[in-house]
Amino acid sequence: MVVAFFGLVEAVAIAKRLAIQAGDKWNPNQELIGQGMANVVAGFFKGFPVGGSFSRSALNFQLQAKTILASVITGATVGITLISLAPAFYYLPKATLSAIVLSAVINLIKPQEIIKLYKLNKTDGVIAGITFFSVFFMELWVALTLGTVIAFGSFVYRTMYPRLVVLTRNPQSHTFVNAERENLPECPQISYIRPNMPIYFANAEYVYEYILNKVNERRSNKALKFLLIDMEAVNYIDATGVVTLTRLFEELKKQGITTAMANIACDVYPILERAEFEKYVETDFIFDSKGQSIVELFKRLDHDYCARKCPYAVFRECYTVKPPEFKPVVVLRG
Repeated sequence: MVVAFFGLVEAVAIAKRLAIQAGDKWNPNQELIGQGMANVVAGFFKGFPVGGSFSRSALNFQLQAKTILASVITGATVGITLISLAPAFYYLPKATLSAIVLSAVINLIKPQEIIKLYKLNKTDGVIAGITFFSVFFMELWVALTLGTVIAFGSFVYRTMYPRLVVLTRNPQSHTFVNAERENLPECPQISYIRPNMPIYFANAEYVYEYILNKVNERRSNKALKFLLIDMEAVNYIDATGVVTLTRLFEELKKQGITTAMANIACDVYPILERAEFEKYVETDFIFDSKGQSIVELFKRLDHDYCARKCPYAVFRECYTVKPPEFKPVVVLRG
């Protein structure tokens, strides 16, 4: 596994670096297919595992080798050297070999790229720096594994607390915007929330707690009737995410809150369907768009509350039930 992993990392790294320097396109799938087929063939002849070579690739690049004939000539030269000249090289110190290898790959070592990466994204820069410097203190495969584990761990950590946006409609542009950022009122009877990333095992509980807390905050006015979840940005959901959502729907149902969903992605809907989420969200409350969801939910609101008690006109539909002399309060939080 270590040899295969190291061969993968080495092949991808050298191919990507040289392609960038040469301004060429590269296909990682083709790279791995070629390496895999070479290893399959080598296996039939009890050969060593096949992988890309940093030093030979760098040397060929510097010498502007264009075809596979360069490797054929190199291989033939190495074979002749091993057969006829090996004794002459026996007493060369290992430092000499190191100098030859370093002279070939020195142009591929670019510590300034780590600094550039750090300026773009501090986390990525730190991970790259740790991986680079750990090579000097531990075996190469251990350093690469360490870098991979840290990178995966940082990704999981960053996605543990996804951004959830409370939506409302902007009275001037008539578009849906972040209510808290724009300091705009929300409909007292509809809580509209949009998770802004996939829901999976690492962040499902956070999504559950966030939405439940928002609903509980809004229930103080005893007018809240619907929770509308916009799934537009949720392009993936795993089993834990589905189970957590159904648990949320159950809890809201106990509190007398009806759950509605809009913009469910084609990849996500079958997963929810297999979890029988229709038991918790009626099909009449599953909508294709934001506009449709508001039109349909507005029909089910307490219009008497809208006309007599609600000080806002969040949606265009609100004016259909408001008295003619109504003047809306625009700012909810001040």
